[in-house]
Amino acid sequence: MKKLIHSTVFGAMAIIIALMIIKSVRPGNFRNNTSKWAVQSYENSNLISVDMIDTLKGNTLIVDMNSQKAAFNKNLNVLQVSSDLLLSNENYKKIKSNKGSVILSGDPAETAQIWMVLSQMGIEDLYILADHN
Repeated sequence: MKKLIHSTVFGAMAIIIALMIIKSVRPGNFRNNTSKWAVQSYENSNLISVDMIDTLKGNTLIVDMNSQKAAFNKNLNVLQVSSDLLLSNENYKKIKSNKGSVILSGDPAETAQIWMVLSQMGIEDLYILADHN
């Protein structure tokens, strides 16, 4: 009987540890090095001007969260979406699969929050459009 209890406890612990390992290495989880992104935000190195868009490497995806469509270069890939739908599975896949820079535009406070969340979810080359008005 004692052996059965020990086996049950050991089995449960093994399952919990396995699930913790899977969860910690699974893509899409939040990264815990937020200080890296806080520094970028504090130093404004995550901001980009309209003039600098052409200097970015790869395909540039503009995530436009403005209620009125902004006038961007027609050669740019623009995802027009409201901020409440930005992290839907479909939109997140579009952002994640983009092989270039992502630029967010919209309300500055809301954009900064979304920039932090997307950064923590592993999106790289992420900028906030600084002077789009």
